[in-house]
Amino acid sequence: MKRGQVSVFLIVALIVIAGIVSFFIFRDKSELIGDNDKIFIYNNIDSCINSVSSEGVYFLGMQGGYYDVPSPRQNYSYIYIPKYYDEGEINIPKNKEVEEELTKFINNNLALCLNDFKNIKNNGYEVTSGDLSSDVSISNDYVDFSINYPLSFKKGDFVYNYKTFSKRLDLPLGNGIFLSKQLIDEQNKDASSFPTGFLIKTADENKFFFEIIPLDNNQNIINFVFNKESERPFVFSFIIKNGGNNNE
Repeated sequence: MKRGQVSVFLIVALIVIAGIVSFFIFRDKSELIGDNDKIFIYNNIDSCINSVSSEGVYFLGMQGGYYDVPSPRQNYSYIYIPKYYDEGEINIPKNKEVEEELTKFINNNLALCLNDFKNIKNNGYEVTSGDLSSDVSISNDYVDFSINYPLSFKKGDFVYNYKTFSKRLDLPLGNGIFLSKQLIDEQNKDASSFPTGFLIKTADENKFFFEIIPLDNNQNIINFVFNKESERPFVFSFIIKNGGNNNE
């Protein structure tokens, strides 16, 4: 059972990491759609935004809502997982903090994807860009992105200008935060034992699966797994360290 739990976590973690790497490797493989250069350029921009925003949400889910995970945290399987509960000390990020973390991910990675545009430049375009800024809003079941990035594409007498972009991803990042807070509140009622029964009931009522990966020193990685049967499940991870037994 433990072997199966770890394998699911590792598979999803590797998918997230591979996704982050792959959008840099393959971002120049888009093909010209017909003779409409404007569509071609927009599709390249949209592909970058979709890849970076999606990988950002998945990555933050695996790291408990953080891009840069603060202490207390635990290194595990190439990522850092925050300790939401550390023997009575509660460290759960608010939605606003997670939005700021995701904004950092977008600002740090989107320009790397968009500033290259080798395939567009190879089609004879001169590309210029302005300052990048973004805004993120998290709801329980989706994440909204608003991106401001002036881009200009010029070839001969033709000039295409773009500035604002928006994207909505149906990923339950906010739900992960909300449900983890409920579990931590229950854990805090009795720091000596893990509230297994409460977690089973919460998972059943909210239609998600969970994994518990035991670590040393009464620590458990808790994985909330949403849309488990889909091609790419969404995993929200955090650590609980209680002061005694791991069973209720």
